[in-house]
Amino acid sequence: MAGRPKYYTEEELLDKAIKVFWKKGYTATSAKELFAGLGVGQGSLYNAFPGGKKELFQKSLARFLEVSIRSFHAELDQSACAIKFLKDFFAQVHFRDANEISNGCYLGNSTVEFANLDIETQVMSSDLLKKLQNGFEKALRRAQQEGKLSSDKSPKIIALYLMNLWNGLNVTQRMNISRSEMKELLKMNLAVL
Repeated sequence: MAGRPKYYTEEELLDKAIKVFWKKGYTATSAKELFAGLGVGQGSLYNAFPGGKKELFQKSLARFLEVSIRSFHAELDQSACAIKFLKDFFAQVHFRDANEISNGCYLGNSTVEFANLDIETQVMSSDLLKKLQNGFEKALRRAQQEGKLSSDKSPKIIALYLMNLWNGLNVTQRMNISRSEMKELLKMNLAVL
């Protein structure tokens, strides 16, 4: 007997898992919440992800980055000005709704949560964040080619600065600062561009 047919793709399950884990984190998310959030039973979940919750979480991180980075690079490639693209990328932070603010950055949250919990997942989260940093560096190199960023500035160091800014903004925003304060904070920090 073959069992029940599968009515979902791995990508669909991972997209649902992202929403569940992003809200509560890995540790605080129960198996019951995962089953409910994914709309599958225990058997289906473990058939799809034999490594259980950890495998599901790690694959959700990789899926999140894959979708996010693909979108980042596509929008960068379509933009007329790399500096404007970067400023617009950061400007999205002050348009987030309350749920997005309280959730923070999925990859950043994971890096912090796993720092003392599971080194393998912490390293994976950090490596995924570095891919975003590499995207910033690509945009900055393009900005130099466009003549919009001084050639004496290091795209690598500015990309690291922007990564630090991204992580910081996702924490600072949870302090319930106003949109106007966030806008001014962004303006001040992005003056480096």
